[in-house]
Amino acid sequence: MINRKETEGLRNKIIEFNSEGPLCSIMITGSIPGEGCTTVSVNLAVSLASSEDVNVLLIDANSQNSDLNSFFNVSNQDGLWEILSNQVDSSKIIQKTTYPNLSFLPSGNEDTFNNKAVLEHGKYKNIFTELGSRYDYVVVDSSPMNMTSCSHFLAPLMDGVFLVVQAGKTRRQVAASAKKRLDDVSANIMGVVLNKRKYEIPNFIYNHL
Repeated sequence: MINRKETEGLRNKIIEFNSEGPLCSIMITGSIPGEGCTTVSVNLAVSLASSEDVNVLLIDANSQNSDLNSFFNVSNQDGLWEILSNQVDSSKIIQKTTYPNLSFLPSGNEDTFNNKAVLEHGKYKNIFTELGSRYDYVVVDSSPMNMTSCSHFLAPLMDGVFLVVQAGKTRRQVAASAKKRLDDVSANIMGVVLNKRKYEIPNFIYNHL
């Protein structure tokens, strides 16, 4: 997985981008399951929250493998999907974590995951605009681009998207397909995160995605 130094490097890159223009909402996605997007999301959110006077919200929007609530030991009964379907107000279910300056919004009931009407609803944009006004950074752990439509609706709403690829596992063609899907929805791709590397891999290998 990406180590502490690399996580801090990613955080510093985001802070640098933010100084050049708004970069509040950040989506972490991949190509296929198992690339470590959730780990990257948590590490990044914790790292961003380590700065003084910064409020960070981590959102579980992973409809393929929604288990961040277990990591934070909170209920997943209500969450993002219930907000989008007008069942609950966000202020009532966003929870503080044991990490300073870091709050967490679980995904919610899995029965709502594949509700296309909810995904297409204009409230998707409204809720992220609202959350962006309340937090300095909103980190979104999302499903792989090649697996579900959920990330396709989310990506263009984000200020920036990072694509995670796993060293030794993610094939170039698969990563290129995920990048094309992001391009197709006009997502703002900020970069590629090389995860779980065991040795140094030249950057030029992934420059042609």
